[in-house]
Amino acid sequence: DTGEAFLAENSVNPELRNHGIGSLGLEYIKDFCKSQNCKSISGQKRPQTPFDEEEMKMLTHFYVKNGFQQLPNDMVKCQNTTHPRVCGL
Repeated sequence: DTGEAFLAENSVNPELRNHGIGSLGLEYIKDFCKSQNCKSISGQKRPQTPFDEEEMKMLTHFYVKNGFQQLPNDMVKCQNTTHPRVCGL
């Protein structure tokens, strides 16, 4: 067991975005992972519309504001830390 979780799918219907639903869902995922002693959560940003640069920018903003670090190849990761702007697992 590596203590690492992989976020395979995380999406909100475009008509329901910008109401905190995605952040609430991600908070639930982080709380669950914390209860399972995960040290980090990683995943890959994938827009619902392939190759949509505007949606990719929105995804970047979403994950960064929720404490994830931007990594190469559209990957994101949050890890166990006490820094307030980082994931906080």
